[in-house]
Amino acid sequence: MKIDIPDNDIQLDALEDFFIDYDEGYERCVDILLQLEIEPEDSSLHNELFRIVHTIKGNCNYVGVSTPIPILQQAEDILDNIRKGHISYDSLLCDAVLLILDSTSQIIKAIVEKREPFFSDEKIQNICDKLTEVTNADEDTRVDKIRDLVIEFDPNSALDNTHNDKDNLSSTNTVNPEISENNENINQSESNDVKFSTNFFQESQISSSAEYQAKLVEIISRYHIDIEEDLRFFVRLVPALESRTTYWKGRTARILFLAMELNAYAEFPIESDQLSVAVMMHDMALSFFPKKY
Repeated sequence: MKIDIPDNDIQLDALEDFFIDYDEGYERCVDILLQLEIEPEDSSLHNELFRIVHTIKGNCNYVGVSTPIPILQQAEDILDNIRKGHISYDSLLCDAVLLILDSTSQIIKAIVEKREPFFSDEKIQNICDKLTEVTNADEDTRVDKIRDLVIEFDPNSALDNTHNDKDNLSSTNTVNPEISENNENINQSESNDVKFSTNFFQESQISSSAEYQAKLVEIISRYHIDIEEDLRFFVRLVPALESRTTYWKGRTARILFLAMELNAYAEFPIESDQLSVAVMMHDMALSFFPKKY
């Protein structure tokens, strides 16, 4: 992969401006995605999201950074299909767009700093191929294609790339068997043995408040946290909080799983029981905001 940044002051100034615009665009993308959780059919938001990615792609070309352009072009095609109604909006799909923007930043920084390429040419081509598959997939297979895309970005992702059992999500080898005394009962093999169905995290599969509470307890229990009455109290609050809007259903379970896995990966800098409560109460304050915000 060639380094396509000329070593001159004018180009470096342009790059500085580029990163300022890039950061602003990225932050706006996050804001838009939060708004789309409330208004997923808002065409003005979809159009703005498309324009931001289109602008970032154009700015890359302007400053002479050609490497990430093919990936950005594929992302732009997906967003164009969403805004035109050819592809249904899906928060998972737009999360993948944020992953693309994160990678774009890393690609550019590696070029500017003349480090080893963040992605090889082959890797970029594979990502573009996966993005094309997402664009061309039907509604029934698109989730699987997005999963393949995420794994292509990060092979160590917690998503299980097992096509023969496409409904499985499994944890990665994130738990260090030589962790602190408070968590010595959690071991790597035990973590790998636990598999969660994708249905576990899909809002449509939550049939009752009691079932959802049981699922939350199941996630918590895998980290050997004692399910005492005070913790059950917080678990019982979650369905009520999520009932405020249909777009929140299942949200806590997904965030809880990701937060606990990240904490395990970092060798438990935060007490597991405290983290679980913090996640479950995260939306308490947010629920007091008017829905229009």
